[in-house]
Amino acid sequence: MKKVVIIGAGCLGRETLWLVRDLIRAGARIEPLGFVDDDPGKAGKNIMGLKVLGPIRWLERPRKNLEAVLAVGEIKVKRGLALKLKKRGLKFITLIHPTAVFSEDAVIGEGSIIFPGVVMSAQVRIGRFVLLNPGITLSHDVQIGDWSLIGSGAHFAGQARVGAGCEIGTGANVIPQKTIGDWCVVGAGACVISDLPARTVSVGVPARVIKTLS
Repeated sequence: MKKVVIIGAGCLGRETLWLVRDLIRAGARIEPLGFVDDDPGKAGKNIMGLKVLGPIRWLERPRKNLEAVLAVGEIKVKRGLALKLKKRGLKFITLIHPTAVFSEDAVIGEGSIIFPGVVMSAQVRIGRFVLLNPGITLSHDVQIGDWSLIGSGAHFAGQARVGAGCEIGTGANVIPQKTIGDWCVVGAGACVISDLPARTVSVGVPARVIKTLS
């Protein structure tokens, strides 16, 4: 039996617990032990029937068969925590909801979370610690870089590429063979019909760059 701790007791943490429980109902041999969260106001509280065990440093003590899932929505915070905790030897579980559909040759990286209704076609590549919200479709050869967060109902046509650390809004669309550079933000409902340079914010139909990020 694999024991799992959820890092983050906020909204995404609760959604992640729901995913874990759906996996258990589908036969997965995992046991959620509790949440860890640095918010002192959450210490010891019961959230959806699961206890907040303490701050994140609770994970510093070695425990057998323990893995973690990073339910943190802020991409830079998530990246920092993952790198820090991996140096300490913590293992991260990859969670894929039973209703997700994907080709046998799809690659899904460590620590990623795949919510219900996601469809991944042939030779899709998902990086590490990627969050795919419900109802996303990824056509053949789509690549999503490490740390990226994809909003519900986003759609990616064949050979579209998303760089590392990107945040793609709810209902966004990307046409075939277009590339979104590293650390981009694409607004909800945007339609990407041309390549987007790294570290930019884009909105609209068609998507246009409105800001460059430092």
